[in-house]
Amino acid sequence: MPAKTSQVASWFPKMSTSWDADQERLPQMISSEDVAERQRLADLKQFRKYLVETGTVQCLVKMYKHSAKHEMRIDNPSLVTQFLAGYTDGNPDAEEIQTLQRENATLEEYNAVMESQVKDLQHQIARQKRRNLGRGIWRRLSPDSEADLSLDELFIRLCGNEVEPSTGEVLVDLLRPQTYKDIDLVTATRVSEEDFIAIVGDMESERHVSWLEELFARLQDSESGEAPYQRELMQAIIDSDLLPHDTFLLADAVELDENLVAFLEVVAAGRKDAPPPAILEEEGEHEEEPAD
Repeated sequence: MPAKTSQVASWFPKMSTSWDADQERLPQMISSEDVAERQRLADLKQFRKYLVETGTVQCLVKMYKHSAKHEMRIDNPSLVTQFLAGYTDGNPDAEEIQTLQRENATLEEYNAVMESQVKDLQHQIARQKRRNLGRGIWRRLSPDSEADLSLDELFIRLCGNEVEPSTGEVLVDLLRPQTYKDIDLVTATRVSEEDFIAIVGDMESERHVSWLEELFARLQDSESGEAPYQRELMQAIIDSDLLPHDTFLLADAVELDENLVAFLEVVAAGRKDAPPPAILEEEGEHEEEPAD
């Protein structure tokens, strides 16, 4: 038995009982701060390698040169993004990027042209709708298909010319817009169907178009060709309590619909694309001087 014990003991080295000796054999302890610093330096080295391999360092150098040469504002917040937006050096896809950028610019230009054409077509469609509306209004203002109407006839067919019994006068005439007060002038000034339709077609304001649609509905509902505004104007005149002696105050007490006034003024002004009136040459202005 003692022989076996000594044999087993020979298999293991004699353990030291000295703490200092054991301490010397252990590797030196490294603090957590040193471990973190070593890891930081390793990461930094790897990051620098990445910057070099990807061409980022070269890009930053070129950006610095570009800024020093071209950029006058040091505090420009868009400096980096503006430079990087056009930087393609070292990018294997640079050629494809430039091709796509050119194609994109071409498509944007094409889209702008198409949008302009769409707007033009929409404008033409809207104008044609207004012209159709003007044609419908004309046919109800001129049921006998007259070739033209005088401005006086236009006012009468919209506002009427009913004689008020107590005064024996057409009191609606007192409400005429300024351009319609000269009876001789508005009687002599005539508007053709073509000009009338063109004038309505040029009225682009949504407010005016809405009023024209309302006028068309009024004309459709008018009984036996009655002027669409005659009844309400006569009622407003009666309600003013100015009859029969104070009719001179009617222009202040009763007003025409502002849209109606605007329409009458536009028609009186004529179509926008109408040719300018011919200028009569003075007699003998271009005659040759007699020979001596």
